[in-house]
Amino acid sequence: MSRDAPPPALGAVRTTRITPRSGGGTLAAGLVLPRIGGSAAAPEVLTPCGRRTTLRAADLTVIPPSDGRALPKAKQNVLVLLDPGHGGQARGTQAPDRTPEKLRVLEISREVARSLTGRVGRVVFTRDRDMEATLPFRVALADALRVDVAVSVHLNAEPDIKGGATPGLETYASLAEPTGRRLAGVIYEHQRRYLDTLGGPWARDRDAGAKYRRGRDGRDYYGLLRRAHRPFAISETMFLSEPREAALVARADVRRGLGKAIADGIVAFTTTSEPGSGWVTPYPRGADPGGSAPACVDPAR
Repeated sequence: MSRDAPPPALGAVRTTRITPRSGGGTLAAGLVLPRIGGSAAAPEVLTPCGRRTTLRAADLTVIPPSDGRALPKAKQNVLVLLDPGHGGQARGTQAPDRTPEKLRVLEISREVARSLTGRVGRVVFTRDRDMEATLPFRVALADALRVDVAVSVHLNAEPDIKGGATPGLETYASLAEPTGRRLAGVIYEHQRRYLDTLGGPWARDRDAGAKYRRGRDGRDYYGLLRRAHRPFAISETMFLSEPREAALVARADVRRGLGKAIADGIVAFTTTSEPGSGWVTPYPRGADPGGSAPACVDPAR
């Protein structure tokens, strides 16, 4: 399971104001963008929609990459990337009351960040608002910052089983990432401990647990995991499509609990050698239906 050589870790920049971009137009303030080239005075970056553009250093603050040291490491040296799934026109699944996944996972991700305060050195978001963010952008940000761990936060839909006795939590990690098995297991273990305190019944797939998903070519199915060169996990925490679990995740205290559980897993993965648990062999899955995506719009104001 080989992958291409990683790109250079050039770090990232944050727009400090509404920022003019080369070729016309603007980018909104507060965006974190991977640097992919250019110079210190005029860095070339990738926008959330995956477009290359050059910005002025005067409109930016610099976010340096991680030190690149092996894990486990001292907490003050840990750099975490939080990736709330979907965003913008990509709503994800939805609760019975039509609340979209993109909103709930952003709320949970903010709770993860709060719980990580003082427990790791730095936390960066791929998106901190309702905006679109392409897979190439998310991966490029993880690579440019050489993050120690990245977690993409999602909620699930379409379970195989309803009314099960155990939570249907799923965590995915890469087949090609050497630490993938441990990462998926550690994130799974800490979330499972919290979910067990809530009681059932639960919706689930038959192969719920820490796992991978293989594509038709034998490589990772999910683009985040297939393309990234850093430890990346996808967490499918609850089934938002199911009324009971949607009602749970609508509660602020449950979102705080989920956020703390994911944060606990991140801290354990990066600062200890905890092995994790819950690894399963998944049953084969076919290709997603796919379909054309609407044109991506970069946040401009």
